[in-house]
Parts: sequence; C-alpha cells; structure tokens
Amino acid sequence: MNFAATMCENRGMRRRFVFALVVGGTIGAGFVACGLDEHGEATDGGVDATSNDSPNSDALPDVPIDVPQACKTLDASACVDAAVPDGWTLAVITAGDQLCPTTVDYDKTTFLTNLAPQSLCNCGCAVSGAVDCSGTLEAGSGNPTCNEGAHWFLVDAGNDAACFNTAWNDPHYAVPAPPTSTANVKCDASAPAPGWTASTETSCTPKCTADFCGVGSTYQRCILSGQNLPCPAPFTKSQPVFGIEAGVVTSCSGCACSVDAGRCSAIIQPFNNPNCDTANDDASTTNGTCLTSTTTGGGGKVNSFSYLPVVPQATCTAGGGTPSAQFASSVTVCCLP
Repeated sequence: MNFAATMCENRGMRRRFVFALVVGGTIGAGFVACGLDEHGEATDGGVDATSNDSPNSDALPDVPIDVPQACKTLDASACVDAAVPDGWTLAVITAGDQLCPTTVDYDKTTFLTNLAPQSLCNCGCAVSGAVDCSGTLEAGSGNPTCNEGAHWFLVDAGNDAACFNTAWNDPHYAVPAPPTSTANVKCDASAPAPGWTASTETSCTPKCTADFCGVGSTYQRCILSGQNLPCPAPFTKSQPVFGIEAGVVTSCSGCACSVDAGRCSAIIQPFNNPNCDTANDDASTTNGTCLTSTTTGGGGKVNSFSYLPVVPQATCTAGGGTPSAQFASSVTVCCLP
C-alpha cells in the first residue's frame, strides 16, 4: 500500500500552516491535513453519520497503515547509541505540512495527530407509542354525594369517545378522571457524529544516503511502529499517536432521553334519555366531583352521559452525550529526548 497516495499531498494540498485552534473553550484541537483554506485553517473533517447510545455501534473501519521503512543499513551511530529494535523504523518528524530535509534523501509521509471532537454531542430524541387513557372507572349517582351503591356504574373508559347508558334517573352524576399510562411510550436518543480537528505532522523516512544525525533542530529524530509498543531506549520521549484521515471515527456516547406527557382527562355531558341525544347540561371535565343537573326538562334526570377522553401527546427530552474521536489504526512514535 502506498500510504502517501492516501494523504492530501497527492491531492495538490501541500500548503503550510501554523497549528493553532481552540474549540468551544474546552476541546483542544488542531489542523486537518486536508481541506485547508487560504489562511491555513482546518475544515470540518467530520463523518456524516448517526450513532446510537453506545460509542461506535458499528465496528471501526479496517484502515491499516503501512509505515514506510527506513534504510536498513543507515549509520545513525553518531546520535543513536543503540540499534533500532525490531518492529521500529527510523524517521525524523516536524509539526505541520513541511518539506523533508531533502527530497532525495527522505521519503515524506503526512500524518494526523492530536485528534479531537470538534463539537459537543447534539443529542436528539424520537418518541414511539402513545399514552393510554383506558381503564375501568367507577361513576356514581344518587343523593347529593353520588355514592349510593345502587347507582354505582362501572365505566369501561377507552381512548375514544363513547356513550354510556346509566339508567340512573337521578339528577346527580360523578365520573372520575381516567387513568394515565405511559408504559407503551418509548423514546430513542441519538446524535450525529461530531466533526473533528487534528494537527498535521510530517514524517520523513531516511534513505541510505540521508544524514539522520545532521537534520538540525527543526526535526525530531524518532522511530515509528505500526504496533502499540512501549518506547524503547534511547527513544524515550513518547509522542501523540499518528493516524490518517481515512481512519478517523467520531461518535457520541451516552445520549439519553426521558418521556414527557401530561395526565389523561375526559369531557362528560349528561343526557336525560339513555342514548346521549337530549343534553341536560353543558359538558364538564371529569374529576370525580358530584354534580347536579340543573335542567328542568325531563326532571333533570341523568340516564346517560357522553364520554370524550383527551389523550395527551407524548414528547421527549434528550440530554447527555459525550463526543469522541479516534483513529481506526495508529502509528506509535517515540523520539530522542
């Protein structure tokens, strides 16, 4: 795999920039190797995707990084007092998208480092299911308090309008408010994956003709590995991991939501006849209060009532969410102190 073909330098984007970017006052970030504007500032390199409540619900993409290998016979004894361990290769690195010490003695590779989310999680939520106002209510009539046992009436309340024939033949009536259940209401919280920022590092792999020990203070003399290894002596100065743009993965974890719904209520209207077609009084809200029909027609007797439930709409409130950004594959970098 030709790693350099993956990076921005093959897309004609070899501009230099000075790395300095602060995101949201709390997230330190940097410049992206690709998509720099004329001021050298990084553009949004975010993945346009949605995650679930867990970080990276999908597996990380398989984006292996081929670490370019330095000359096996390069003499670096003038500045390195130990052989390069297995699994490592020599390189000199410098911040930004820079030229190598020489183009004939070094092969250039551009990496990303200091990867960070560009924004907080914008958690949202969606509601499924509906509030249930159904249940058995015990309506009453008789005497001024509507509690005569002979006039009790069980109302099989539902979520739709209905007419109930009571045969109370009494001016008193009372119907309690319907129950409220949100057991069937669910909410699902999610957030788009945030954008990301990163700084650019130039890695120069020495060829056999390179003067590895004479690169001066502009470059750090280091070793690279495609494995997650501890820094070996004398390269004891660890660096942030390096990665490539194709391997950047961002996500939001911990988005949560809660269901909001009001109480069920119902409107009742008493009728003189048993078919809900001769109204006695104006409609009222059910609350269990014992009411008395004031209509004189038909003796003001209540023999049926219409029942119209008012089912609230459930909504949701989203909160939480922790943004993250990581490389699917990374390069370990250790430098001379």
